[in-house]
Amino acid sequence: MDTPKPPGRIRIVVLGDSVAFGWGVNDSETFCSQLEQGLRTRHPGGDLEVVNLAVPGYATRQEVALLKRNVAELQPDVVLVGFYTNDLPDTLDDTGSQRSGTRIEAPKTDAGQVLHMNPAPSSWLERQARRSRAVYTAGHAVKSLMHRGEGKPGSSMELDLLESRDSAALEKAWQSVTTQLEDLKMAATDFHFSAGIVVLPPREQVFGLYPNSDYQKRLRRLADQLGLFVIDPLPSLVASSLQKPSLFIPYDRNHPSPVGHSLIAQSIATYFDGHEDVMPVVKQLAQSQRAQ
Repeated sequence: MDTPKPPGRIRIVVLGDSVAFGWGVNDSETFCSQLEQGLRTRHPGGDLEVVNLAVPGYATRQEVALLKRNVAELQPDVVLVGFYTNDLPDTLDDTGSQRSGTRIEAPKTDAGQVLHMNPAPSSWLERQARRSRAVYTAGHAVKSLMHRGEGKPGSSMELDLLESRDSAALEKAWQSVTTQLEDLKMAATDFHFSAGIVVLPPREQVFGLYPNSDYQKRLRRLADQLGLFVIDPLPSLVASSLQKPSLFIPYDRNHPSPVGHSLIAQSIATYFDGHEDVMPVVKQLAQSQRAQ
């Protein structure tokens, strides 16, 4: 990524957690990378790039804070927030409301030091579940019987969201996310970029469960209220002729496979094609191509 941004370059910045980051797939297979390639194919004469600022484990507040720290340098034309169901419980676990970023301990720190962050430790059972279909299936069945979803903190809130059940905790989480997205909208106004939400669906919805969930509906109402656009890849994922399990990493509820990422990228590019007002610079490219 060049800084300052070269004149004429169209820059799309993507925020999110491990789903947008592309956990489990190669860098070239993420929807960010595939979106960039797709847009370049659609606009061969344009200088386009997609910058992936997603960080595994981040919640919406951290994502917006990261953008705000770097927005003057990034000079984005469009910012996309990859929103996933666990962003709601995560926003209540995100206790550092007065801080931005992630705090890590490092011995003998020096100016400019590169820090390599290791994955969070997991239990022996979780490690075995990644290696064995039998262990994973048995553990998943037990957690389902206990109504714990994936058995992780916040899973019950995600189930409430998908099953359209109200709760005080869920409403508190929505209020927190609303404040964070208001902050994003203010930054968009101050720095003159378009901002929108990519609603990333969990595996269950792609498999046909929870067709009338409040998840997409609530996010769309919130976005309309704030003047943000919404891109919903769920219809494209559901309509795909491919086997639905192939759209996700094996044994993983959250993270799309390369094919899943491709469908998400196509949904975003198709939205841009039909909403040129979202990204006026792309409209200008389309007009110049038609003139040629």
